[in-house]
Amino acid sequence: MRYRSMRQNQSLKITGRGFVALFAVALLMFIGISNARPGTGLYVKGRYLYDRCDEKVILRGVNDMVTWSARDGKTFPEIAKTGANVVRIVVSTSDSPTQLDSWITTCYQNKMFPMPELHEATGKWANLPSLFTYWTRSDIVTVLKKHEHYLLLNIGNEVGDNSVTANQWINDYGSGIKKMRGQGIHACVVVDGTDWGKNIGMIIKNGADLLAQDPDTNVLFSAHAYWPLMWGWSDQKVKDTLQAGVNTNLAFIIGEFGNEWEQTANGAIPYKTLMDQCQVLEIGWIAWSWGPGNNPQTWLDMTSSGTFASLKGWGLEVATTSAASIKNTSKRPTSVLTGACGATGVLPQEQKEVFVNSQVPANALTVKGPTITPGLRDATIYSLDGKRVQVISSEMKSGKLTNRMHEGVYLISDRRGKGALLPFVR
Repeated sequence: MRYRSMRQNQSLKITGRGFVALFAVALLMFIGISNARPGTGLYVKGRYLYDRCDEKVILRGVNDMVTWSARDGKTFPEIAKTGANVVRIVVSTSDSPTQLDSWITTCYQNKMFPMPELHEATGKWANLPSLFTYWTRSDIVTVLKKHEHYLLLNIGNEVGDNSVTANQWINDYGSGIKKMRGQGIHACVVVDGTDWGKNIGMIIKNGADLLAQDPDTNVLFSAHAYWPLMWGWSDQKVKDTLQAGVNTNLAFIIGEFGNEWEQTANGAIPYKTLMDQCQVLEIGWIAWSWGPGNNPQTWLDMTSSGTFASLKGWGLEVATTSAASIKNTSKRPTSVLTGACGATGVLPQEQKEVFVNSQVPANALTVKGPTITPGLRDATIYSLDGKRVQVISSEMKSGKLTNRMHEGVYLISDRRGKGALLPFVR
């Protein structure tokens, strides 16, 4: 969006009553056009996922069955050695808030996005409500809000079999997501396809309708690519299916995949083609699983002892040796590496055009105010030349701006690329 409230060749210095008037107009503009919502974490826009600093994130990582085989969290630093930027964390409704908090914290401390998921409803649609009950418990909500900046929340693993209808998928997930939002959970939620996660067609055909059910419109869809040759999944079918998903302009990932469905020639999964095409099409993926602990499908264990040094077979290939491996394609955004937004962030060109010849007055000052209007969070402040100056997040509960900033006019923009002109004066 271009802002035509200023002439391109003018610089502004606003004081006194002029400040009050323009501030009021700017505030009205922001409220009217931004549709900002609470929360400052990962979000979807079109078919891509972005972090809180508006940096595109292409997920590359692994699943880890911590609730069953790695409760001490020692696998997270081992996984981090691959360069992964995400771990999908298997949790249970019996896990305490303290345990959940520990896993999420340790994952993020190792520079990876945590994606907890509940497994109790695998293949069982009737169990979906129990998952929402867990996520909306007051003690669990406290944990989720604590980690909102970097959390991806996979509501449930492979909920429902192949009998789940489109209406059930849309309406039952939709009502549960609304309940979560009503409890103040504004993290990006991840929703699996039906038929034990394998049915990407459900996402392609009905994902837009489910996305519209979310008041935050912040759903990342996930398909589990257990697509063996025996079910007609040739290399070409994998390519065509991924392209069909891209054509929907919905944000989706491959939340699980392995090398084989069963140990026969026709049980092979075209995972190499899957990885290659995901790289070409900028689709995130998370391999199943770090291991050990798969039973009876022991071949899906990427490691023999949970350590980086014990990577083996297809797991070694997926993690490090393939050209499309985690090591060779994963990128950790600045917000994960440093905990802050990168200083090089800039506005899109179309938003910068209005400021082309504007100049920020040279006199620097320490801004001890103004106080941003209550609730104005999840926003980024840019200088007149489009460079990121500061991020307003839910952590800034006082709403005070404390960075050294020049006197002048700045752009305040929400995560969707909308915003208003906001003046700052001495």
